Amino acid sequence: MRSDERPPTPWSSQRPRLAKGVALISVGVVILMLLPGGPIGLQPATSAGVSGISTSPMPALSNLPVAQSPATGDIGPAPTPFSSHSSTPNATISVVNISKAKHIPFPFWGVNVAAQQGFSTADASNVAATPINFIRYPGGIVGEEFNYTSGVITNIDGSTVKAGTPTSTFVTSCNSIHCQAIFQLPAEIDQPQTAAYYADYVVNTLHFQPNYWEIGNSVPGWTHFGTPWSQWGTKGGNTITAVLFAQLVGKYITAIKAVDPHAHFIALGVAMGTPDYAKTYVSEVAAVDGPNLSGVSVHSYTMGAAPSNPTWPELLANLNGKYSLTNQVAADRSYLQASCPKCNLKLFVSEANGAEVNDYTKLLSTFAGDLYVAADVTMGLNLRLKNIDWFCYDCHYGGAWELSTNHFQTQYTLFTQMMTDLGRDTLGSTVTGPSSFYATATYGITSGLALLMVNTNMTRKVSVDLTQTGILPLSIGNLRQWVNGSVGPTNSSVLIGSTLTLPALSISILTVGPQGLGGGGVPARTVHAAHDRDRPSAAPSSPSRTPPANGAPVRTGPTCPLPLPTSWVPNVPPAGPRAAAVDSKPPQGST
Repeated sequence: MRSDERPPTPWSSQRPRLAKGVALISVGVVILMLLPGGPIGLQPATSAGVSGISTSPMPALSNLPVAQSPATGDIGPAPTPFSSHSSTPNATISVVNISKAKHIPFPFWGVNVAAQQGFSTADASNVAATPINFIRYPGGIVGEEFNYTSGVITNIDGSTVKAGTPTSTFVTSCNSIHCQAIFQLPAEIDQPQTAAYYADYVVNTLHFQPNYWEIGNSVPGWTHFGTPWSQWGTKGGNTITAVLFAQLVGKYITAIKAVDPHAHFIALGVAMGTPDYAKTYVSEVAAVDGPNLSGVSVHSYTMGAAPSNPTWPELLANLNGKYSLTNQVAADRSYLQASCPKCNLKLFVSEANGAEVNDYTKLLSTFAGDLYVAADVTMGLNLRLKNIDWFCYDCHYGGAWELSTNHFQTQYTLFTQMMTDLGRDTLGSTVTGPSSFYATATYGITSGLALLMVNTNMTRKVSVDLTQTGILPLSIGNLRQWVNGSVGPTNSSVLIGSTLTLPALSISILTVGPQGLGGGGVPARTVHAAHDRDRPSAAPSSPSRTPPANGAPVRTGPTCPLPLPTSWVPNVPPAGPRAAAVDSKPPQGST
């Protein structure tokens, strides 16, 4: 993506005990659920029904940056009131036995940081308040324009600007939260020796080992291939082809390996708007460079022309079909497999958001943008993608988390106040229902099951069948929900029945602790050894999310894990240090 200085191109508490008498009531409720005309729906738990359970707004996070309320006119229809009975479209979520849970790849959660803007230790702490593990730097097309040692960015017209975050500053900020990184190296200039010089500077002078070096960004759109920065603006470049780029990648890998023997590489950074999902480029790079690559990088945006005044339905319709993450990943994975079947190449989505350069971008700062991103998260988890780097933390772009110092947009709220409820494992799930309904399931040893559900329908609720999720009837769960028109997510304790009705235009996360789950066993846990590129460069003696001195909040895991019933934990001690340790640090396994 071309960004910034010019327009961009592109969860838990222990289950409460029931009050006296509730056991008898529960039996009655179960009977009602079995009668014709049932089942009952999910109801907010109140003091009349369950002792100590209430429905209340999410407590204020006073120290966390707060996104600005949507401006008048930026919201869609008025929010639909919560309801447990509805003749709305039915949907189902079928979740596999939790013994089949798999770690979310450690690099999955990522974000782009643009070198043009400042990125201090305070900004790093803001990132650490989200699930983000990886940062891509210098972000977008700047990867083709950035001088790592001088900090100068050469724009496409030949003008120059000094980076707001030079390399040394980024390394300091990244180290303050023990982040992992993808560093982009300039390839459009076709100077492998320059890229090697920058790699040597980062690794041997700044003593920072990126997890991956990325070669190429928006490659088919290059206009200065083979032209040095000093001549940009006055001289065009050669025509780039898939064959030439694949040869370039090989030269870059050879040069960088000479100064950084531990280097790992991804390459291409191509947008999904390229015909056939860049089949020619993806196939050629995989065939020629596959044995030396960890993966191929692509970008996920709605591309091409858009209506001059696009509506929410027009933007959200792009979640299905040509520009959907699901379709792109299926196509590109097939190309990788066909071109290098023994390479085990992964797909990295090194840029993602609702739209790139077209009129859709004006909707990304509204709740429609939040719905789009949340739905993309469900797809990414279901697809078990290696990596998604959201665009961007702070840049001149509608989907940016921060537009100016401490002016945060709602996509940041989505990641800090909702995505942090998701577990560290994925559970295979089958979702049926209307095309506007998206869902995924995650699991954590102490946190239990979390269902992320997104309803992008403009006017209709959706009734979701929970009977195939492994949730025991009358369990107590937590529902975090964000509905169009509300300032932010609300947080409620709920008594769970067989269905849950989701309002129109809503993002919901239902979490249920291990004691509320049945029909399966908690999986035996093995903390897999990570590849060097996915493991922190230096294992910190403190937790992996360490705030800087300014005291800004960070996301932390549970400190007191729930006891797990022995019958649910085959071959694994029901609780204790091992169980706690697994869920109190980032998973080290990846695929």
